[in-house]
Amino acid sequence: MRAFTHLLRFAGSAALAAAAGCASVVIGDTQSVTLETVDAAGAEVAGAECTLTNEHGSWPVKTPGFAVVPRSPKDLHVHCEAANHPAGEVRAVSRVNSPMFLNSFLGVAASTGFVAVAAAVIDYWKGAAYDYPKTIRVVLGASGVADPLEQR
Repeated sequence: MRAFTHLLRFAGSAALAAAAGCASVVIGDTQSVTLETVDAAGAEVAGAECTLTNEHGSWPVKTPGFAVVPRSPKDLHVHCEAANHPAGEVRAVSRVNSPMFLNSFLGVAASTGFVAVAAAVIDYWKGAAYDYPKTIRVVLGASGVADPLEQR
């Protein structure tokens, strides 16, 4: 029985080692973000020029539109301007996503903390462990925060 237990632990460890960094494999290290702009009354303002920025770079978007941005543990900053409207800004919060929790759970369940730590480090390094809100709404003339927890 003892040999069987060791075999199961070895097999579990090997499977987890193969899946290390699984968030980057499962969901990738980039994310598509939809962007929309509205005025203070909530009416859509099409054609606003926006810039999304994190430590990996900046991406221009004309609203309504979308951008593919690298995932990151740091927040995404959005600045939008439109003719006849004051500028608007949003800080899109970066949150740990579900596959990151799965990495940690599987690592602990297999009694091999090293694999869980390795997977978490890989996902953190690649940014795959994080999500931004899928849709970001910028109110022109205001500053706001968008949180992916509000969209789940």
